Amino acid sequence: MNPVFDLFVDRTQNLLERWQRFYAAEAKNCETDEDLQSLQDACLLGVVSKISDSFTQSMIDEANQRIAE
Repeated sequence: MNPVFDLFVDRTQNLLERWQRFYAAEAKNCETDEDLQSLQDACLLGVVSKISDSFTQSMIDEANQRIAE
């Protein structure tokens, strides 16, 4: 695979693993289904915000530039 994609895949996998560990630890403290849903939502938003950081945006911009050429 292309080194840029390898880097992105590795980075994304590491982020997901960290959020998984965080979720597993925090889920033990949830007393209701609503608490668990709020935690799931927070984790989803956290993952998306980390994946959509400036590193990823620069990769998207670069790909869009190549497509436009």
